[in-house]
Amino acid sequence: MIPPLTPIGRIAGKHGFRGELNIILERDDAQTRIKKGNYLFIELDGKGVPFLIEQVSQGGQIIKLADIDSETAATAYLGLPVSIPAGSIKKAKPGPFQGIIGFMLHDSTSHYRGIIKEVQEFPQGMMMITEQEGKTLLIPAVEDWIKGIDEQKKTIMVQLPEGLTEI
Repeated sequence: MIPPLTPIGRIAGKHGFRGELNIILERDDAQTRIKKGNYLFIELDGKGVPFLIEQVSQGGQIIKLADIDSETAATAYLGLPVSIPAGSIKKAKPGPFQGIIGFMLHDSTSHYRGIIKEVQEFPQGMMMITEQEGKTLLIPAVEDWIKGIDEQKKTIMVQLPEGLTEI
């Protein structure tokens, strides 16, 4: 019996001529489950069909699955969704800062403006990962630095220590 599945991405293309597939993962937490010896489920006719993972590239985005041994065979799976067993991904506990993803961060000191793309916990504490014009910046989520939050406009006003945005 096939377990309940969690969609994690899709097959984006072929890689090489031995049947390797290039997958795009839409969940960061799924990358740790894409390992040699685990199963990846490809949705065929609305059902998840299990394929044994034979090889995985360093980044986990190029995989070789059992029974897909040629470029022609790989072509049949292009664009199809891929899943893994639902119980294999642990749900992240929502933290106090998770509701601010997508907000615009405004720093009154440096006039930096960046969109909060993610909030992650590091050994040093929570970090807001912001992006401005293609540049990513990690900003500690220190409550004392937050001067105001406008939920209507989805903005957060902060006063960061001088030079923090120029690292």
